[in-house]
Amino acid sequence: MLTLKFNIKKNYLMRKFFYLLFALVVLTGCDNNVPLSGHVTFSDNGEVLTAGTVVFVNGATQARGEIQPNGSYVLGFEDIKNGLPSGTYSVYIDNANRYEGGELDANGIPKSEQKIIPLINEKHTKIETAGLTVEVNGSLKKYDIKVERP
Repeated sequence: MLTLKFNIKKNYLMRKFFYLLFALVVLTGCDNNVPLSGHVTFSDNGEVLTAGTVVFVNGATQARGEIQPNGSYVLGFEDIKNGLPSGTYSVYIDNANRYEGGELDANGIPKSEQKIIPLINEKHTKIETAGLTVEVNGSLKKYDIKVERP
């Protein structure tokens, strides 16, 4: 009788241990995104870029961070500000433009055409010509970007 109670208790403890081990593996394996932020500035005078989106691309993985008025950005993959998986990424800037004109009617529809004025050199707006590659890993927390004017 004593042997039966000991075996039942031993099996119960082993099951608990494996459930706990499984939970730890799942929880630690699911959140390995690297938080990453930085600033975008002009290479000629250090002035900040105030509009656009920083885009990191690695195959099918894409993380985006809106450039704030102070030139900062925070990357998000799937959710805003949750970082991105480790790996080598190509980087470019999207939608870094200023818009002039284009009055809007009461419904927010332009009554006249807006003029789009690029804020950065066109080469920074395409993955093929931007020439920026970065290795994202746990030790990289900040990645500043310098761009040229149009």
